[in-house]
Amino acid sequence: MNIGRMPFFRGGSVNYSAIKYFDIANGEGVRTTLFVSGCRRGCKNCFNAVAWDFAAGDPFTPGVADQIIASIDHPFCDGLTLLGGEPMEPENQMGLVDFVERVRAAYPAESGKTIWCYTGDTLDALISCVDCGMITPLPIKRTSGFSSLTTI
Repeated sequence: MNIGRMPFFRGGSVNYSAIKYFDIANGEGVRTTLFVSGCRRGCKNCFNAVAWDFAAGDPFTPGVADQIIASIDHPFCDGLTLLGGEPMEPENQMGLVDFVERVRAAYPAESGKTIWCYTGDTLDALISCVDCGMITPLPIKRTSGFSSLTTI
């Protein structure tokens, strides 16, 4: 596994409210799950309202990122899941893009490791944000049956 040493942040900082290793509830198979902090949606009956505050939890540092990347390097681990909070909030995107690129570099698609992102956005809304330059384009595809889930 090559976790690389890319520049870590593109100008943003991210907090995370939780990391779950060996998670079987947030994606297919066994995964490492990162719950980022920060969400402006305020959805009624949100299961993780504690993560709405951008300052909740702990700073997402390069050391934390390294631990997550290393945790995926097991034959039983199927990949990474991002949720929150809201991973697609602009502040979170600025802090997560390089991390996601590092994960994908360490575990190319051919490795079978997937990256899932649960978001309140639709794929069409995300694509329109890429088209207008608001977010960095990443290769994404819609996962059947989940309107708010993308895999990278």
